[in-house]
Amino acid sequence: MLARWLRSRLLMIVVVALLSIGLLPLLLLGGLGIRTYEARSLETIDQTSDLLNEAALQDLQARSSEVAFQVARFMELRERDVLNLASFIPDENNYLEFAEARQGIVWAVDPRTEEETLLSLSLYRQVVFLNRDGMERVKVENVCFPPYPFDCVLELSQDLRDVSDPASLSFPGEDLFAQLRQLTEGEVYVSLPTGNYVPLSQAYGGQRNRFGARYEGVVWLGTPIYVGGQLLGYGVLALDQTHLIEFVAHLDPTGDRPVVELAPQLGNFAYVLNPQGAALAHVEHSRIAGRMSDGSPAPAISAENPLGVIDFSAMGFLNPTFPNLLQRAERQPSGVLGRVETPSEAPRSLAYAIIPYYTGPNYDTNRGFGVVVTSVDSGALNVGTDLFTTRVRNDVQALIAQFGGTIGLVTLLIVGFALFMAVRVVAPVRSVTHYAQKLEQDGLDAAEIAELRAGGATPRWRNWRAPSGPWPKRSRPASAKLPSC
Repeated sequence: MLARWLRSRLLMIVVVALLSIGLLPLLLLGGLGIRTYEARSLETIDQTSDLLNEAALQDLQARSSEVAFQVARFMELRERDVLNLASFIPDENNYLEFAEARQGIVWAVDPRTEEETLLSLSLYRQVVFLNRDGMERVKVENVCFPPYPFDCVLELSQDLRDVSDPASLSFPGEDLFAQLRQLTEGEVYVSLPTGNYVPLSQAYGGQRNRFGARYEGVVWLGTPIYVGGQLLGYGVLALDQTHLIEFVAHLDPTGDRPVVELAPQLGNFAYVLNPQGAALAHVEHSRIAGRMSDGSPAPAISAENPLGVIDFSAMGFLNPTFPNLLQRAERQPSGVLGRVETPSEAPRSLAYAIIPYYTGPNYDTNRGFGVVVTSVDSGALNVGTDLFTTRVRNDVQALIAQFGGTIGLVTLLIVGFALFMAVRVVAPVRSVTHYAQKLEQDGLDAAEIAELRAGGATPRWRNWRAPSGPWPKRSRPASAKLPSC
C-alpha cells in the first residue's frame, strides 16, 4: 500500500504545494537572515578592530608622553639642585653631605648573585667646585668598581684636575668650562649626555645579555657661584646617566607592569633620543651614543654598520620615517606612526613625545631635552584585536550553526506536517476513486441505484473499504477506463 501511496501523483502534487507554501519562505528568509547577520557581524568586527587599534596606539602615545613629562620633571629638579649647590659654602663636608642626600633607585639583576635587587645609587657621579680658572678645588666622586653600578661608594677625591682643558674631564665631551664662563648669576648650563661607548660584544642588553657591561655616562650641569657680588667659581654636578636610562629600562609597551629586564629581541621597548636624534637611553647599551677610547664619537647605525648607535638622523636608509620624525616632533610634540616598515624587521608601530625641558643652549629648541619613542611590533599591538576578532567570529559561526540547526528541525517538522496533511487530503479522493473503479467492475442492481438516488449507500457498499491489495483484473473497453490518482 505504501508503494501505491508513493506512486500517487495527486499525493506528490499536494505535498509539493504544501512544501512550497510552508518551506520555501522559511528557507529564503532564513538564508537571508543568516547572510545579513554574518555581514553585519563582520562589519562590526572591522569597526571594533579599528577602534581597538586606535586605542592601542593612543595608549602608546600616552605612555610616551608620561615618560617625557617624568624626565622633564627629573631634569628640573636637577637644575634646582645645582642652584642649591651654589648657595653652599664650597667645602668638602658640605659637598659630601649634598651628594649623600641625593640618591636614586636602580632596579636590576645583580650578576654576582643573579638575583633582583633595588640598589641605592647616587644621583651624581661627581659634585665639584671649580675656581674661576677652571681648577677643581673640591670634588666628591662616586667611585664605582665592576660590575657597575652594584659596587659604588661616595668619597672625597684628591684627583683634582684643570678642566679648562676639555680632555681633563672624567667624561669628556663638550668644552664645559668655556660654557660655564658664559653664564651670569642664576643661569644654568646643561650639557648633552656624554659617556663611554660599550661595544656590542660586551654591552648589557636586557635578557639578551643580562650580565654585560652597562653604559656609564653623565650630563654635566653647572652654575656660577657669587659671593658679595663677586664671582667665586662654579658649582658643577655630573648627573649619572643611569638614572635617565632607568626611565625606559623597565617599560614594556605590551604589558601592564614594569619588568626588571626587557627582551629586546621581541622589539617591544622604549628609548630616549637627544635633540640631535642619537640615543641617550636604550635597553641595549651598545645602542647608546658615546665616545670611543680615542675620544671620537662611536659610529652611528648605517647600511654598513646595522648594529651601530641609534641615530634617527642617520636612519633614512631604513625608512625616511625615522629622520622625518625629528622634524615632525618640532611641529607636533607627540604623535603616533601606525606602521613603519624596515627591510630587516617586522613592521613596527611608533609613538613619540617631546621632553618639555628647554634650558639652553643645548635644549632651547622645539625638541626640548629630546624625544621619548615607544616602539612595538605591530603584530604584538594587534594581539588584543586578533583575540577579539577570533572570539567574535567563533561566536558568529556558533550562532549560525545553531540557527541552521533550528531551520533544519523546522524543515523536518514542515515536511512531516505536509505529508500528514497531504494524506488527509488525498485519502478521501483515493477512496472515491477506488469506489468508482469497483462500481465500474461489478455494477449495481436496480435496488442499489434506487437507494443511491435516494441519497444513501446500498447495503452492499455501506461498509465497503478500498482493498489493501491489488485490484482484481477485469477486461473492459479502453474507453471505460478511469484515470489513476
